[in-house]
Amino acid sequence: QISIANNTVTVATLNTILYDNAGGICDVANSQLIPRRTNKYLITAGYRWVTQSANASRMILWIENPLLVPPANVQQLEVSTLNGCITNLMIATTYECIAGNYLEMRVFQNTGGPLLSNSIAEIIHMEIAEILS
Repeated sequence: QISIANNTVTVATLNTILYDNAGGICDVANSQLIPRRTNKYLITAGYRWVTQSANASRMILWIENPLLVPPANVQQLEVSTLNGCITNLMIATTYECIAGNYLEMRVFQNTGGPLLSNSIAEIIHMEIAEILS
């Protein structure tokens, strides 16, 4: 389990490579995915809190884009939950990525104290797949 501080945007730890057929897309040292070609990609991400108070949590898919200042906050999902519920956050989107730029998953919670998340790679995950035309 990973403890996420209250009221702080935190980069989600992605420390396991389950599949990288293109080689070098996964940067586990920085918990990032790095597209190797400029193209449209299907991007999915998922995060799970162990327990949740009745406050908001967010998962943010962050994509570096040098054409935007600051970088693009592509998609944000916010949910409110009941006490003690396990909360799963999921994002699926397509985005035109630039070769060499990075993608991160960031999380936020404001429950009033630290909040535990799962650390299992199949539950805390981020994937990209190039869409070939």
